[in-house]
Amino acid sequence: MRSSHATTVWDDNKLHFKAFGGPTVVKRYIEDGIYKWEYPNKGTIEMKRICKVPEHARSFNRRHAI
Repeated sequence: MRSSHATTVWDDNKLHFKAFGGPTVVKRYIEDGIYKWEYPNKGTIEMKRICKVPEHARSFNRRHAI
């Protein structure tokens, strides 16, 4: 059985993930169209978006998925 407890907090347009209510373990954000994951003491990982969500999938209407 896997058990975890994490909280998330938005701070300065960055989503902070905190494990067990402690310090931030990763920050996620988009900067100039680049997705970034910032890990304390390990650096930042960057990923460029190479695809787009189809127009019909941009709404909350999920009938197209059935």
